[in-house]
Amino acid sequence: MPLQAKPFCSALAHLCLLACTVALLLCCGPGCSEFTGGLSPLPTQSSLASFTTNARIRAEISPGKILCASHPLASALSEAPSTDELCASANDGATQDPFVAVLRASAPLPLLFLDNGDSAARQLRLRLTNARADLTTSVVLLPLRPGAPRTTACPEPGSTSTYLTPPPELRRSETEREWLLLLPACSSISLRFALPADRQDSFRLLIAGPNASSDNELDALIADANAWPADHIHFLGGMLNPNATEPAARLLSLVEPRISVPYSLSLGDAERAAGRDAYFERFGPSDFSSMLGNVRLLSLDTSNGELSLDQLDFVQNLEPAPAGLALLFHAPALPAAISPEGLVSSERSLRLLELLRDHGFGHLFSVADRADTSTVNNTQLIQLTDPTDDRRANYARVLITELRSATPCISVELRSVR
Repeated sequence: MPLQAKPFCSALAHLCLLACTVALLLCCGPGCSEFTGGLSPLPTQSSLASFTTNARIRAEISPGKILCASHPLASALSEAPSTDELCASANDGATQDPFVAVLRASAPLPLLFLDNGDSAARQLRLRLTNARADLTTSVVLLPLRPGAPRTTACPEPGSTSTYLTPPPELRRSETEREWLLLLPACSSISLRFALPADRQDSFRLLIAGPNASSDNELDALIADANAWPADHIHFLGGMLNPNATEPAARLLSLVEPRISVPYSLSLGDAERAAGRDAYFERFGPSDFSSMLGNVRLLSLDTSNGELSLDQLDFVQNLEPAPAGLALLFHAPALPAAISPEGLVSSERSLRLLELLRDHGFGHLFSVADRADTSTVNNTQLIQLTDPTDDRRANYARVLITELRSATPCISVELRSVR
């Protein structure tokens, strides 16, 4: 249910009024005009997951995780054991496809790169999970990317790129896509995704605080997400059970049977207690960034109550965007309000807030034992609590409109499952 709250905006924002709601609404951007930008910038190494199926075939997803990569003529090469039937069939030699890969996206619009450093074309059966079925796909043929393994027969990288016809699709469900790709010799392929034509100007993102102690609250939250309906759900942490034998499997059993949209997860206290390997096994790198139109999504691992210098460098090296949402478990600690829930270092907290301001992040979502909102350096800080607290907000509906404009509008409605 919506929570009563006083609506307000940052100094650079204007007040957005939505009918039939008394929740907190925030809107960024005084107006909307067309933004003529190029392709999204290539991902940084900090948010890539990669694998190698032989010495010269490579795939990368940003952000996300490569769940398995197999070849019927060689042993499986994967970062963690996988029970995926597609990879299992390749291991058993039951498929005609030379290479098979299963990738899981951690953002609404991931970027995929496939490198073939062999002097012969290779066939790849590719499955992408946790991705909306209605996304449009663009395929770009690139010169073999710098740093990709190659035979001596492959020339040095050139600079020409060509759009290709999308590959034949073998399978599609609500959250899965599967293609059969031919990787040209000595070349790279980029798969880029976009919202469908009738949805390119708006996106519904549900951001949830820690998981409830019982399944009832989680059922209520997901029911609201499905009814809205949300295009993507992001959990701020508190979803992996540290006492479970297989924490990642518990997460899947809790969430995936209940929702019909993709989801992502920031690493929180429960995930750290369960072991970071359990998180990486399913989701890949815990620090990642992705573009959604002209809005940047950023997730940082603050589960140990601290920010590293590498994380600050990661944020600093991001391309500024017209708007952005930062997602993390622990809220930044400020000198005048350092609390046990906040990050340990107020100095690094302030540096993070400066970087967020300079990079266009107008909203920062985090977890606390109280619901609170404040504005620092033109960034709106929004804290969500555990659903057992029926007096506070424990999830937020985030409606992003004018996605492709120079001033995307972000409205936030704080809600409680009780």
